[in-house]
Amino acid sequence: MKFMIVTFTLSIAVLLILNLLLLKFICCKETKLDKVQKKTVSIKREITIPQESEPLSPTGS
Repeated sequence: MKFMIVTFTLSIAVLLILNLLLLKFICCKETKLDKVQKKTVSIKREITIPQESEPLSPTGS
């Protein structure tokens, strides 16, 4: 019974440490990408809407 508890505790501890290490390395990569992507580029476009020269004809119901 004691062996099972020790094995379970060690397994949980190893998984927890592995999870924390992966979390640390993933977060580091994410912050480096944010620094590169902070440059903003603004693109301005002029939109022209053609005006209708002929009025619409009335429709009967």
